[in-house]
Amino acid sequence: MRLGLRYVNELKFDGEASTEDLADLLSEEVLGPIKLARDTEGLERSWQELRLRLSDQRGCTMQHGYVQNAEQQWVYVLDFDGYREGKRELNAEEQVKALAGINHYVFDLFQGSVTPETFHSFEPEEKEK
Repeated sequence: MRLGLRYVNELKFDGEASTEDLADLLSEEVLGPIKLARDTEGLERSWQELRLRLSDQRGCTMQHGYVQNAEQQWVYVLDFDGYREGKRELNAEEQVKALAGINHYVFDLFQGSVTPETFHSFEPEEKEK
């Protein structure tokens, strides 16, 4: 059985993003090699997947990168899939507690992925149906 939560966040840009635009939104840890080459004017595209193993059969897959979304807008995607796998007895109270732990882990990972200014500016956005 797999129990999990997934959060997908899009950081939008007006046109293509410069390295300065990315640095204004993302933490140094997420930017990684983008900041290494000083002559870099912009990023054409990026995508990375990290699979993190935690204790108690838990894990988190983090996918992130600079891509065009379905509307052809340039965005930086931060996609987190936190989960717990394995056979367990069906226990609603225990599952709620497990989901709360996964939520806290993913929240901390998201908060560490963006600058403090970006984090404080985030508001939920309803998707049109």
